[in-house]
Amino acid sequence: MRTMVFKILKSSASFHGIAYNEKKVAKQSAGHLYHENFGYLQDKENIRKEDFQNYLIKYSSSNERVKKPQFHATLSAKGKEHSFDELKQVALQIMHELGYSGNPILVYSHSDTDNNHIHIISSRVDMYGNKIRDNQEGIRAVVILNRILGIDHAIELEAAIAYAKTYSCSTHPQFAWLVESKGFKAIKTTEGFSFHKAGKKIGDFPFQEIRLENKPSLAAKKRIQQIRAILYKYKNKLGPGPILPNSQPTEIRKASLDFVNYLRTQLKLEFVFFQSTDGKPNGYNIIDHQHKIVFKGSEIMPINKLFEGSSAKNEEQIRPTNGHKALPESLSYEMGSSPNTQHEGSVGSIVDAELAGMNTGDSDLLKKKKKKRKRLHL
Repeated sequence: MRTMVFKILKSSASFHGIAYNEKKVAKQSAGHLYHENFGYLQDKENIRKEDFQNYLIKYSSSNERVKKPQFHATLSAKGKEHSFDELKQVALQIMHELGYSGNPILVYSHSDTDNNHIHIISSRVDMYGNKIRDNQEGIRAVVILNRILGIDHAIELEAAIAYAKTYSCSTHPQFAWLVESKGFKAIKTTEGFSFHKAGKKIGDFPFQEIRLENKPSLAAKKRIQQIRAILYKYKNKLGPGPILPNSQPTEIRKASLDFVNYLRTQLKLEFVFFQSTDGKPNGYNIIDHQHKIVFKGSEIMPINKLFEGSSAKNEEQIRPTNGHKALPESLSYEMGSSPNTQHEGSVGSIVDAELAGMNTGDSDLLKKKKKKRKRLHL
């Protein structure tokens, strides 16, 4: 599906958004795409940035109660799927429906990223001197954009739930994470989950319709052994160590990221971590996309072993001074709440793919399994 994203930026009293865009124009990474309703400037050639700024400041002065009258937003497309002219047409429709019809509107095209995007600048004061309503403006803009693009979130939610149903889960939150991976936010209620998107509730799904696998099947048990062996193999091969917030040797950080990215991209293993109220990791789950099973991390490898370095050198370089393993900084922003500590609310966000780990057995068991690893074709 072709996508666009509309984002409203900070307001300003001086309309500094124009200066920002004009700097880009001077560097030839942006261009003046369109302007309308600028009165005596409308048909003038070679309009200076000061002319646009002064016009908007004077235009907005009819309402002195609006201290920061600048409206500044961006509309971006995925890659080059939409031309600048297409983006401009969509942006103007959004602006008009938000209440900016008749206002001076200035549009710049930007080519300084991989995604086509434009900047839109206007005044929050209308032609009659009234402040344009900005209550839930961002949400209203998204609703308008979705209608223009023909996006129906209710249909999207149905598809996301159908996707989650194809996986074997042992807990309700696991099911919710799979739905969240499709762009929804899950809120736990007394009867199930309500799913939200773009600041709006889209639908509900009851606990009773979530099919749980309370006991792992023989196939799941075999897969646990395979994943466990995979983790140990690539921990030894890629040499990851725990990445600490204030002590991150470059070579160790790179090794850890290589490790988790390889598991995600090549082996289709995605990890969801949880944190306690003190911010420390206290559990995780593993989504096996290849076999469509969600595992509890405790079934595969203890979390302390997951963060262990693979060599004495790594251990010595980054060992925490307080005796506790710290959460890798590169992963902490993607952690959800622990199911044991969360209250009625969000069940936590799905990790977009940056982690690795599992739970298990003693070193003795590993020694017994070592001879069998070659038969796993890792």
